[in-house]
Amino acid sequence: MILVPMEDSQRVSLKFRKAPYLARLTPKGSEIFENEARRLKAPLFFEYLSTLDVHTIILCNVGAKTAKKLMDEGYGLYMLSHQVELVKLLHTPLTPIDRSSLTLLATLGHR
Repeated sequence: MILVPMEDSQRVSLKFRKAPYLARLTPKGSEIFENEARRLKAPLFFEYLSTLDVHTIILCNVGAKTAKKLMDEGYGLYMLSHQVELVKLLHTPLTPIDRSSLTLLATLGHR
């Protein structure tokens, strides 16, 4: 399953950990739910994330340390170049994030 941080019920969030909502995408559809861990410190957020049964995360913005932690935990990461509506996500180019991207992410910092 795929996880997407959401600003509201329609738009992908520019934030990751602190996004108000999360969307879980499956072959059968999507489920949007409140991000219960958005106010937790990083270690507890990652613990919460592990309970969501997802293997891929699509993001608009992520820092190098967070991306490294997610990759270390086994998640596949993809980045959007801009904020989009969830219904347009399938028609939006995604950039895979891999370990060679970490230096670039560290240089860019958060948008």
